[in-house]
Amino acid sequence: MNCYNVIELDDDKSEIMMKLNQLTYLTISTTRLIFDKFREFFMNISSKLKVLVVEINCSDHNYLNATEYEESIVQDTSFLNKFVFWYSDIIDRNFEIQTYHMSKNYFTSSFWINRN
Repeated sequence: MNCYNVIELDDDKSEIMMKLNQLTYLTISTTRLIFDKFREFFMNISSKLKVLVVEINCSDHNYLNATEYEESIVQDTSFLNKFVFWYSDIIDRNFEIQTYHMSKNYFTSSFWINRN
């Protein structure tokens, strides 16, 4: 399943979660979905998911927390074989370099290295 330009996830997600319980491939792309909503969705998707592609085009640096993904993959999506993550920050005339921009790589722990 491919979901592009996700703006919001409904709080009443029980019906959609029931429909996704056999899902094995998901691509999700967003420019405005706040990380907390995304994390809640990510933690509730099917444990049968084998491929997850995440494309983030926003300035919410919370998406760069590799530990969040690692914990969810270990606990909730144990069948996951492939995790593709793209993050693009918004650069406009108000853009300023932040500390999180200077970090070398968020996904360099042994967990990520050993999964490749």
